[in-house]
Amino acid sequence: MPYRHFQVPCSGGEVEATMTIFLNQHRVLKVEKQFVAAGLDSFWAYQVHYDDQAKAATPPFNISDPTKKGMIDYKATLNEADFALFLKLKDWRKERAQKDAVEPFTIFTNAQLADVAQKRCTTLEALREIPGIGEARMEKYGADVLKLVA
Repeated sequence: MPYRHFQVPCSGGEVEATMTIFLNQHRVLKVEKQFVAAGLDSFWAYQVHYDDQAKAATPPFNISDPTKKGMIDYKATLNEADFALFLKLKDWRKERAQKDAVEPFTIFTNAQLADVAQKRCTTLEALREIPGIGEARMEKYGADVLKLVA
């Protein structure tokens, strides 16, 4: 399985953009990351395992233009109240992801959070109707989400 290394300085920059382009052009199988603390020279080290026989399932998108396919501008698609709840849910997801030491999208995707905000889910049954939210997520995060919506 081929892999590629990236060292992204904490300040981001050109390497970060190069990595984003690479990720959009390949079918990523696994990503390992490690923070390397080196004072002012600290960086994130990524090892990206990919399938060089297949392209990414979705076309690349332009980070600076949210109207391009692949990115959704939720501020434009949600009404003001729903967008406020969406942001509240995103803040909770970020904190929970840090607490659980996982990536935020593994808890809920932006699309799932937007659905929760639009539908104003107040029961576990309503959460179950959102695509991709299964029993494991319900047990682990359902109660927290319902409190935020209420």
